[in-house]
Amino acid sequence: MPTFFARRYMRRVEAVGFVEKTLGAVILLLVAGIVIAFVIEVRTNRDYLFSAAPPAAPAAPSAATPRPAAPRPATLSPATPSSARPDATEEEANPFPAAGVAGWRAPAEAEVYEPHALYEKIDGQADELIEAGCTGLTFGTYTSDTDATDTIDVYWYDMGRAEAAAALYTFEKPPDAPWVNVGATGYQAGSAVFFWKGTSYVQVLPSRPDEPDAAVARAIAEQIAEQIKE
Repeated sequence: MPTFFARRYMRRVEAVGFVEKTLGAVILLLVAGIVIAFVIEVRTNRDYLFSAAPPAAPAAPSAATPRPAAPRPATLSPATPSSARPDATEEEANPFPAAGVAGWRAPAEAEVYEPHALYEKIDGQADELIEAGCTGLTFGTYTSDTDATDTIDVYWYDMGRAEAAAALYTFEKPPDAPWVNVGATGYQAGSAVFFWKGTSYVQVLPSRPDEPDAAVARAIAEQIAEQIKE
């Protein structure tokens, strides 16, 4: 049985007018259309509802917009060739003589490292050499005319005093290394040649261990030794 409030506000169907019925039907149709449209959208376009919108593509730079310059990679400061010094003589600029062997080129330019820059070339031994009295390193590479990969590197240390050069030579010399008549005294280890003379301690280091390069290393060592004053 209807309650008091229901009996008070409820009307019989016969009492509802045509206009009210029509408006009610239209409202029901609109609501049904909205529900159907939402269901269709959910089924056919889930990304639209549940994913973030993709970021807008950046605008292409116009021709009038200058491009920023690419950053230059950081590099280790190179050795300063002695030829860069305005007061250097020709011999100081490149003290390396000809190889004395046909088919080999002397270094086109010498690299000179002062004590504070030794680590750039011989990192790990620089401190010991400085403590031993090293005042500088001159480096150069002899190259074969027939094979650019066949090279002989020369490390020419100035130890400041003849005693220091002799001490470093003696310290590095293996006890069974064969003696060679280069400089004040020298020895050969494999294809490499080591000697000292005056205040210089020199290492002549071929890239290959074969006897032909060993013979060239000895010739280069002899040529360099003639350049060194007692």
